[in-house]
Amino acid sequence: MKITPQSSLAILIAAAFSFTSANAAAPDKVLAALELPNNPSILADFQTIFTGTNAVQTEEKAATAAASVRKFEMKHVGGNRLLARVEFDQVPPVEESTRYLIYLDTDNNPETGRPDANAKGIDLMATIVGVRQNLGAALYNKELTPKNTATRAVFDGKTLYVTLEAPLPTTGESIPLVGWVLAQRFTPPQGSNSPVQAHFSVSRGKLDVAPLTQGKEATVL
Repeated sequence: MKITPQSSLAILIAAAFSFTSANAAAPDKVLAALELPNNPSILADFQTIFTGTNAVQTEEKAATAAASVRKFEMKHVGGNRLLARVEFDQVPPVEESTRYLIYLDTDNNPETGRPDANAKGIDLMATIVGVRQNLGAALYNKELTPKNTATRAVFDGKTLYVTLEAPLPTTGESIPLVGWVLAQRFTPPQGSNSPVQAHFSVSRGKLDVAPLTQGKEATVL
């Protein structure tokens, strides 16, 4: 799926962060970087959205191609906080030509958000770009603003965690969403890896989560 962000519609919330090592970090450090409570259960019981069935990408292939997504998962932590987890076949490359994106329709309404056919209804797009891994959120729904929407991200070896804060439905035992993840590399040989757009629901979390700090740089282990 080829997706071209329409920057003229976007509000960018910028924050810089760097890349972590290949070794998995302790859960408390991951949670602290995501501004989540020090509760290891937060990193469990995700809703699986996509599982790759293609051959596992080799280290040699990963050195020149876009990162291959092996699994994409999501959960609702509590309040307006979602947590996404993306697992790659290999440690994802970090170069000026790389970009990682999570697309999300937060109100499950195709008539709000982006109007273009390839991403119709998408309200929020988290982007992680370049060797400095600049983190931003592009907003396409008038209900989402820089005051009520924020994101943090942590690369932890082969895993990428992205926590997203945005207005969410407040009723029901589960929250219906639409979303997918995209990994890109723009230098030859060009390529991208995008699991198909998915409609899914996440169980409503019960934790009390403080709002993300606005404008604060993300920290990475």
